[in-house]
Amino acid sequence: MNGRTLTAINQSERTWRLTAAFLETGVGSTAALEGLLSRLYRRDGEALAHLHRVADLASKIGEELGMPAEQMADLERAALLHDIGRLAVPDPPALAATRQDASTLERRAAQLGVACEVAADIAFLAPAAAILAASVECFDGTGFPEGRRGDDIPLAARVLHLADTLDALNLICEALAAPAETASAELVRQAGSRFDPEVVAAWLRCEEDVPPPLVPWWSSAARMN
Repeated sequence: MNGRTLTAINQSERTWRLTAAFLETGVGSTAALEGLLSRLYRRDGEALAHLHRVADLASKIGEELGMPAEQMADLERAALLHDIGRLAVPDPPALAATRQDASTLERRAAQLGVACEVAADIAFLAPAAAILAASVECFDGTGFPEGRRGDDIPLAARVLHLADTLDALNLICEALAAPAETASAELVRQAGSRFDPEVVAAWLRCEEDVPPPLVPWWSSAARMN
């Protein structure tokens, strides 16, 4: 049995255990989901904190965009679930945060597939699974798994994609002692390609202190310029 086969077997077993944990818990509320995640991430407090930070960011942006309450609730649950695939398909140690080669994308696709599979099996989480399925699509159609583009990507998925990336960028800026506005500037740089410009603009309207060069992005009208 080669190493690749053994890895696949281990991943299948972890996926089965993860699915079983969700089914046995019978997740029927956000509180129940948070309780289960606390148990699953009991040895990785930072990973759990990341889920909550992304959920908070996504909720803030969704509110700014005027998303309906029901969609906001599904968005929050999707944000809390977006990384559970890593429990079955873990990242290699010391993986560079900015690495985006073919193997990295393949692994992320596998992680996302696990998250969608687990969530789709539970009626309460099925709408969140639909958001997760499109949460790494890019606004210009260069994302995966289907290469969807623009408004063909659900709004909640576009928001989650930005919120997840923003939290990662904030951590990188903190580690490098870079100015806080660096993360937002990077989002603006990728607006129209990776991210929906209107979602980027909504985030900037949520910020307390927007650098003058980014002020035009307060308005979604910048999308037309």
